[in-house]
Amino acid sequence: MTIKVNGVNEPVTAMKTKFNLHSVNLVLFNIFLFLTLLVDWDPAIWSGFSDTQSYLHQSSLPLSSREFYFTPQVGPYSPVPFTVPLIFKIAGSNPIKIILTQKFLYWLSVFFFAYSLILVIRNKFIGLFSILLLYFIMSWWNILGWTIQLLSESLQLSVLLCWMASLILMYRKKNTITFLIHSLFTILLAGTRDQWPYILLLIYFMLTIYFFLFERNFLPKILVLLGLGAGMFFIQQHSADIGHRYRKPLINSIIIRVIKSPEYYNWFREHGMPQSNALFQEYAWTDLQNIEHVKHFFGLYVNPQYATFRHWVDEHGSSTYKFFLLSHPSYFLLLDEKKPNLQFLFSENLYSYTGPPRGYSFYIDPVFPVFHPLFLAFTFIILMYLVVKTRKFKYFIPILLIAVTTLNIFLMYNADAVEVDRHSILTMILVQILGVLSLSIIVDGLWPFQKS
Repeated sequence: MTIKVNGVNEPVTAMKTKFNLHSVNLVLFNIFLFLTLLVDWDPAIWSGFSDTQSYLHQSSLPLSSREFYFTPQVGPYSPVPFTVPLIFKIAGSNPIKIILTQKFLYWLSVFFFAYSLILVIRNKFIGLFSILLLYFIMSWWNILGWTIQLLSESLQLSVLLCWMASLILMYRKKNTITFLIHSLFTILLAGTRDQWPYILLLIYFMLTIYFFLFERNFLPKILVLLGLGAGMFFIQQHSADIGHRYRKPLINSIIIRVIKSPEYYNWFREHGMPQSNALFQEYAWTDLQNIEHVKHFFGLYVNPQYATFRHWVDEHGSSTYKFFLLSHPSYFLLLDEKKPNLQFLFSENLYSYTGPPRGYSFYIDPVFPVFHPLFLAFTFIILMYLVVKTRKFKYFIPILLIAVTTLNIFLMYNADAVEVDRHSILTMILVQILGVLSLSIIVDGLWPFQKS
């Protein structure tokens, strides 16, 4: 069968070949990057955040110095993992260049993720719909707005998208180059936030089990990645200990949540927490909605009266808190939390950080979010059925990511009792991204027609 194309008879198969999703992806990348570069920013959005100053300070350290990767506590600056300062440094530690770099890396990561999505979608029209929906969702100000803020959220998401894309690419291509690319993004992702080494270690453990059961010829590479994940875990732990990076979040959680419960307060006191009586009397009634309470509470970070408590937090606080979480599942699973506090689990549109919607995002922002968290629960069940029936890895990918996203909800909430909404911002974003991934893979897998 032939059809006229520009006055020439061509086979239908040739016409189909010209419909190239990778070309469409490249066009979308350029369009949305251009539109995002037109979005202006106000330096006042980021200049008042202490975290921003810490990132900029660490990015000013020499890359060849040990302090860049294992940064000690210095003055008012809080040490942070290395990936965000590294990218800030590549951008010259210049706020304007950093914002431009974040915008470029953001859409480059979306392009890479869309590229990987095309690799696992058989039907081109489903693939086209999927990448169009992906670019549309990534224009939501709740996601796009972080590209004009000098915090870790935008770069964390960009690296995470690249990590997910490289995982799919590594499996599809099965060569050394794609394995090395994925290993690189594993290292970078581990260095964005302190929770990621824990999550990556769990991910590779789950992948080890999957490939041991279903596809053992790919198992050696996964075991290498499991070793890499373990190595990054111990390196990151050492770096966090040197910089006392667990001090503030642990103090926040103990004061804001733990000591307000007589049962939990007594547990920590029995497990060696010093100055517990003084802490209870002075801070038990701290209310984060009261600015005077907050100012007084933040003084605990440096108050010489509580130096013994801070030393205990540095030396024993992390291990004690982890043991507490394991021995109190109701606390970890947030069963004791009041309902108003749980609204932070799926936080969105934090305009105090990003400002209100700007540029082209202003016109499409009202339609979001597209996917509800319950949608992922529904797709999870279908994907489990498809994995059992077909034993195909492409169905296991969203299962894995949905599972670790769920775990991350509890990790982020329990990790720090201050700025919970900001620390949980990734959850609703991942619900949208994984919604696209799950929907496209399921519809494509159940599509009754042959590959187009």
